[in-house]
Amino acid sequence: MKTYDYRFRVPMHHVDHAGVLFFANLFFHAHDAWEAFMRNLDVDLSQLIETGQWRIPIVHTEADYTQPMRHGDQIVIRLQIERLGRSSIRVIYTFVGQDGEQLAVARTTHVFVNAVTNHSSETPANLRKRLQGYATS
Repeated sequence: MKTYDYRFRVPMHHVDHAGVLFFANLFFHAHDAWEAFMRNLDVDLSQLIETGQWRIPIVHTEADYTQPMRHGDQIVIRLQIERLGRSSIRVIYTFVGQDGEQLAVARTTHVFVNAVTNHSSETPANLRKRLQGYATS
């Protein structure tokens, strides 16, 4: 199983008064990693929105914070597909510091939705095949 690594530096405007990454901004960076991952799979999310074929909304999020991330820290997000269902996927984002220590873990659950009927639909076969390489099981 492969991971998709996304790197970023914690910007000053994402830290709180205590000087650590504001808790909600963890998802900002997770979503940036998700968009970069999808581009890596040749999925243009802006084109999906424009063409209106299907959508991939997030229906659940959760996170565990184990160590602080401070302004200027270099972070790697290791993204994997934790569960690849018939019409949904659960993505796991492991935030790792420069020393290799795990700093946080976030999860998002996405459902594939037919944009016309607004009902869940099967994961498109061509995308499912590309996602399988990143699936943990």
